[in-house]
Amino acid sequence: MDNSIRPEKPRILVVDDVVDNLRILTILLQGDYVVMAAKSGQKALELAHAHPKPDLILLDVMMPEMDGFEVCRRLKEDALTWDIPVIFVTALDEEKDEAYGFKVGGVDYISKPYRPPIIRARVQTHISLQSAVTKLRTQKELLSIERSMVENIILRMRSSLAPASDPHIRTLETPVEKTTGDILLAERRHDGVLHVFLGDFTGHGLSAAVGGPMVVDIFHAMTIKNFSMEEILQEINKKLYKKLPHNLFLAAIFIELTHDFRQIRVWNGGMPSLLIFRQDFAVEEIPPKYFPLGILPEVETSNVIQSATLLPQERIVAFSDGIIEMMDADSQMFGSQRLIDVLRQIFRNTEPLSILEDHLKNFRKDTPQMDDITMVELSSF
Repeated sequence: MDNSIRPEKPRILVVDDVVDNLRILTILLQGDYVVMAAKSGQKALELAHAHPKPDLILLDVMMPEMDGFEVCRRLKEDALTWDIPVIFVTALDEEKDEAYGFKVGGVDYISKPYRPPIIRARVQTHISLQSAVTKLRTQKELLSIERSMVENIILRMRSSLAPASDPHIRTLETPVEKTTGDILLAERRHDGVLHVFLGDFTGHGLSAAVGGPMVVDIFHAMTIKNFSMEEILQEINKKLYKKLPHNLFLAAIFIELTHDFRQIRVWNGGMPSLLIFRQDFAVEEIPPKYFPLGILPEVETSNVIQSATLLPQERIVAFSDGIIEMMDADSQMFGSQRLIDVLRQIFRNTEPLSILEDHLKNFRKDTPQMDDITMVELSSF
């Protein structure tokens, strides 16, 4: 005996106020499908909510009380039935009737009198299409679940990303997706020197976030062991170059700040210029002088690192390009000068960095955010 489970037949809901028409359609289809019948629009709406719901509806247009067009319109407005394909079966053959049928959500139009081969062929075609759509939807849901699991794993692996609580550090982070391609790290060496690392992987989202945990581990492990900025950069670059595909690299800015906040050393590879806000709010910039990490097997540091001296009440600001490259509806960029003007206002008024986020939202209005936004401010007070 064959004990294998046979696949369940697709379910067809046939709707017509004429009993003979229901009987004919049932006889035509019952060999290959489970057929349900409804004599009115209201009954059709009830059966459409059955469990399991119909895979396809054959719907007459000319019915009393509620015609087929209205039934279809209500089905398409219902979150539980919107995806059931509807084929109109009717004696109406005017072009305007067919057009209206498609407008309210029908997928096909069969004219009476019935032609059995045409009905069977149309039904089979749309059942096959619906089956394919259902499979694609299921696969998408499974992929979404798997993606969420991977995102959570990456987030757990990157849990030490955020700078430790430090009165000298303020941050602003607004990712496009749950997992971000931007990296912001801060750690002190045993001698009190502060290391701050801001990186921006190519792109954003999951693909850009996969390299993050590796960078996190290297940065924190080597900093607490008193390794220098140069040594940490070499190790991060070596790992990225060996482990990641060559189209995925990391623009980065590494800041080394003495414990008294008086001397700063900066390595900038492919990031926007570091901003130094002096006591009078004048701005000095430390521009990029090298390529992003992960492009070349070795990274240059000796002729790339730039230094500056800080006075009390001066600030350092590093940020990813998602801020200055943000577009408005007219494809105009937010730009460096607008950013400097907003930050100068924030610092003069002793306001939170979230004020900048408000300016960015007002600037882009309904234009979607296209890139991750990350900023870190370091101050001596």
